[in-house]
Parts: sequence; C-alpha cells; structure tokens
Amino acid sequence: MVDLLGKKCVPCNMKELRPMTEEAANTLMPQVPEWSLVNEGGILKLQKTYKVKTFLKGLEFFQLVAGVAEAEGHHPDLHLSNWNNVQIDLWTHVVGTSGTSNYLSFDVSSMTPCKLTMVLLIIEEHKAICFESILIVTEWLRFVSTQGGLTENDFILAAKIGRLDAHHVLRRSVAK
Repeated sequence: MVDLLGKKCVPCNMKELRPMTEEAANTLMPQVPEWSLVNEGGILKLQKTYKVKTFLKGLEFFQLVAGVAEAEGHHPDLHLSNWNNVQIDLWTHVVGTSGTSNYLSFDVSSMTPCKLTMVLLIIEEHKAICFESILIVTEWLRFVSTQGGLTENDFILAAKIGRLDAHHVLRRSVAK
C-alpha cells in the first residue's frame, strides 16, 4: 500500500505523469475513504463535500485547505454554496505536458468541432496565416489539447486535506 501522507506531489508538467485509469484509482480509494470518485465528461476526479458552521467558517476552511495545497504545489477547485456547503474537486488539470516545447503534435481529426472552429476563427481574425497567428493557434491548441485527469498527486492532497484539524469550522457530521 502506498503511504500517501508520506509522499509529496510531483510537478504536473513531468512528461512521465499520466492520468490514472479508473482501476488504478480504485486501488487508492481505500486510503481516502470519505472522498468519492466521480467521472465528469470522461475525466476522473476526487470529490468531497463538507458542511461548515457559518459562511465565514467556510472561508476559514478554504484557508486551511489552501495552506496544504500551497505546500504541495497542487491546487483543488473549491466551491462554497448556500452559505455552508463546501465542495472540493481534485484532479490534475494539465497532465504530462511541458510548457517549454517548441513543437505541438495533434491530430485534427480528433478535434471537436468547437476546437476546430476556434482555430479557424483565430486564423480569420489575423486575416492570414502568418507567424503571429501560428504562434497564437499553437499556444491555444497546447492549452485545449492537454488532457487533465486523476493522478497520484490528487490522492496525496486528498489524504492531507483529510488530516486537517478543521473541527472548529466544520459541523459535526460530514456530508458525503
């Protein structure tokens, strides 16, 4: 069994970092038992909801989570709704891509119509395919072509969030 609490998150731009399969994620789920594994649009995420005592305690809880996230260099999506409902979504937004690459390889046939339309609109806006428009399209494609997913980093952060001393901000029962 992997000791998640003893590990540190690795940089998300490491080429070796890849999204987990659902099977691999399920092997780590027992170590974060109060978290749920969800599939949103084909991307696996860890999700947990909390009830906080007050709106301000919700913001205080955000600060506690932010401290752990900053220390790990891995940042969750935090949501506060209806004044006392906190939801944390963990997933790695960009997995295994290097921002320093000068080359972009992509398959146009696998692009959604929306992505392809955006490429054409960017080119049209520049009225010609010039070096500047190629750079813009390349950067845009690099951004939209990266696939996020669930990585061990997400489980490490979930385990550490689970160990937070947050009893003073949370209601007694934790929502699942």
